[in-house]
Amino acid sequence: MNKLDVNQTGGFPLTTRILDELQKISAVFNGLGGIAGDKTILYGCNLTGSNVSDGVVYLDGEVLAFKGGLVQTKVILKEDTENLVFENNESKTVIRTRYVTFGAGVNSMDWADFIRPKETKELEAALEGKTDLTTFEALADAFAIVYTKMLTIETGAQKNLQEVYDFKIVETLNRSSTGINDNDFTKNYYIVNPPEGFTMAHLKGFSAGIAKVAFGGNVDNGDTIWCKWDIGVNNVRITCNNSENRAPSEVSYLAIWKK
Repeated sequence: MNKLDVNQTGGFPLTTRILDELQKISAVFNGLGGIAGDKTILYGCNLTGSNVSDGVVYLDGEVLAFKGGLVQTKVILKEDTENLVFENNESKTVIRTRYVTFGAGVNSMDWADFIRPKETKELEAALEGKTDLTTFEALADAFAIVYTKMLTIETGAQKNLQEVYDFKIVETLNRSSTGINDNDFTKNYYIVNPPEGFTMAHLKGFSAGIAKVAFGGNVDNGDTIWCKWDIGVNNVRITCNNSENRAPSEVSYLAIWKK
């Protein structure tokens, strides 16, 4: 920062240039406001009830006084001027007082945009809970690996994690009207094949039951009714009927396929 050596003997030359140098020195402090950023509250501006106290703000590269008052939604940058009479009796503007205060008009700003930055001690406390760069990069690399794997799983899941719940009521084929054929899967039968894209290895559960049997002749203790199924290499065969019947039987089944 610039410095003036004023404590000297011989009559110090206090001229307008010296005053201008003093003004330049004070202007350096505007740069400190940039640490907090534009539209920040550096000091004061405390809200009590419906009034905001005086304070200091940083706006467009300047540290400016804030004149408080009844809180409003808009603030404005103002400049008050004061004229002084020179030795030649000419009045000229000398003092310019710039400040921010509540008000509306051209170039007004939202008061809500002015924020109060965290104090240094608050930043230190917050940084204590942060990880170091090496740890962060390691976590980022690990996440990238996991994310890549997840993309692979998601693509495969559409192909390998399908489920089919096959439930139907069907009529049996190759009816035999008489005889106990409960172990003959070529008569009174129905075949359940795997769905398209599935094999018997994907069958996770199966059950079948009688949906309808049409009795024939005399119904007595000589009648036998059955419903059985056999899980084979290529399909499931169901046989169902009564030893005396007048029509093909119907069976209901549920097959659960997963892959």
